[in-house]
Amino acid sequence: MEYRVRVWTAMHGDTVPLIYVATAMARHAATDYGTLPLHMPTLENLRPDRELLLLKAVDSGHLTVCDCHGVVVSAKELVETAKALAAELAGTELAEAVEAKDILPFIYAKRQHLIDWGKAFGDSFLFEETPGTMTHSDLRNFSETGHGEIIEAGFYRNHVGGGESEPWQDTRLGMMPATSGSTQIIAMTAAVEDVGALGGAGRFQRPRAKRRNWKDVAWPYLKATFTAGQYATAKDFYKALEMKAGEGSPFEVGTGPNRGSLFVREISKPFTLKTLQNTAWPDLTAGR
Repeated sequence: MEYRVRVWTAMHGDTVPLIYVATAMARHAATDYGTLPLHMPTLENLRPDRELLLLKAVDSGHLTVCDCHGVVVSAKELVETAKALAAELAGTELAEAVEAKDILPFIYAKRQHLIDWGKAFGDSFLFEETPGTMTHSDLRNFSETGHGEIIEAGFYRNHVGGGESEPWQDTRLGMMPATSGSTQIIAMTAAVEDVGALGGAGRFQRPRAKRRNWKDVAWPYLKATFTAGQYATAKDFYKALEMKAGEGSPFEVGTGPNRGSLFVREISKPFTLKTLQNTAWPDLTAGR
């Protein structure tokens, strides 16, 4: 089968978000393989199966994947990171509770790797350019009054339209750090002045304020505490954090429904052992 995947080279370069691929495969089936007009309810019903198919291909190693900058990494590492990011966006500590549709926006594949994967099943992929509009937004400290103090100007890049151009994808894929790996993208955003001139590609969505999480509040403390001690496992370190909880620490010992977990009082959120193991411990131990 021939799948036509809508892409936006200026935004993603040679990489393609797998959620775009899942939508292209579902669209192909929802048009009775290109013979009928698109029926959106059918596409929505078919897409979850295509999302699971892609995720299984990633888990099995049959489809080579990469991060948003095109760096090929292990599938296991990428999936675990994507689950943690999806769980954070969903406001849950349970990474295992997120679905394939929540994970795939954070997993990418290079075009040639998609083509190679498709050949094994007699499938082919064509990539159709569907550009949108980009702009920048600032990283601000919203604990301050008013609009918040600017921590770093232009920290986020926001995009509207382009690729599959679904509103929820704009939300997920648009608010990404404009890192040094995104030089091409940042250079192009500087030329965008009228973000409302989309030519029907989509509608401008004002960037949302970054929701503060445990890392904004507790990371410096975690790093300093870890560096000052000797901890063989994440569980040992978590016990040390529990013992140090209280004055001078961003953590309190959880009570009531948070019993058994640490509690970040500044953002009123629990910080569980699983959160430490999945999202903090790899960074803390990276330099060992």
